[in-house]
Amino acid sequence: MKRYLLVLLVIAGTAHAKIPGDKQLAFAEYLAEQNEPDAALIEYHRFLFFYPNHPKAADSLYEMSRLLLTVRNDIPAARMILERLVADFPGAEVGVAAKTFLDFVSSHSDFKGEPLFRWLTAKTQATNAQYAKAAEGYRLVALDFPRAKITHDALYRHAMLLLVHLKKFNDAEVSFSTIVNNFPRSKWAPHAYLGLARVVEATEGPGSEALKSYRAVMARFPGTPVAEEALARATAIEKSHNAIPRHFKDSEAVKYRIVSTRPDEKNFIVFIEFAGSGTPNARQIQATLEHALARTAGQRPKNHLSVRVRAYFRYPFTEAGSVDWKPGQGDPTYNVIQRKNEDVLKDALFDLLKSR
Repeated sequence: MKRYLLVLLVIAGTAHAKIPGDKQLAFAEYLAEQNEPDAALIEYHRFLFFYPNHPKAADSLYEMSRLLLTVRNDIPAARMILERLVADFPGAEVGVAAKTFLDFVSSHSDFKGEPLFRWLTAKTQATNAQYAKAAEGYRLVALDFPRAKITHDALYRHAMLLLVHLKKFNDAEVSFSTIVNNFPRSKWAPHAYLGLARVVEATEGPGSEALKSYRAVMARFPGTPVAEEALARATAIEKSHNAIPRHFKDSEAVKYRIVSTRPDEKNFIVFIEFAGSGTPNARQIQATLEHALARTAGQRPKNHLSVRVRAYFRYPFTEAGSVDWKPGQGDPTYNVIQRKNEDVLKDALFDLLKSR
């Protein structure tokens, strides 16, 4: 408030008629951003008195309704403004927003509005990136008003702040579990199940356990927005989980043929043979192994299988190297074998015998 009074002293000598409406509105918005809501309310009133037909007059009224609730805890005054906006701007964006906010206030004004006032304060804190204060505010709403209509919403927002911004995964799991176990019929229960899956991803990494958790959410709530989000997250994990980093151009690989593929319990094994009689250098061998790995990884019968590509100068006698990769590993592990002179002679003899 002191800062507000100082700024007022600066402009005190200027007649209001000479202050453009935009400047007057900007001052009110500035005070709201600086967490001086009482002063902001005064300036919004002043702005609307001098510029009632300003293009942003309706938006200013909407902001006033929010401040009246969070600062003055005045539900009747806020409702009066919101009802006016709904009546005067039925099809406009501000009118639709006012109708949504009015319905929300009307349905969550139990316990004389005290849980709602605290919830709105926490929401403002979260908007201003005061995540720890907001999380504590939501927690106290649920603790002090366990039967309030807004309690489940507050619990969920508390858990999400712990998960996303504060990175307190164990505490987030406790809050999500509270909703799931104590309020299974709440509209927030499906979201809490999804939150638990996100905790698994955050703690275990984007791997098989996270995929299993997201698929469980999809199975429990089919055809819902929660299932759609779980599917999107599972798909993103599968895509990144199976992405093989490429470090070579395709042109660096030499020609080869896939001899055979063979899956077992843990691996998908691929055998390739270089074409021609030349001897590729180490870089060419690694580039070819990478190319074959990227080409065949999608042929695995099951996505959890690792891939091993074994390359031969002449299959199955002289091996050129191998590459191993497992889902989620990142860069594969290469092993390039230096070709020996006796192997060259051996391969030449093999080619001669094969040509007869």
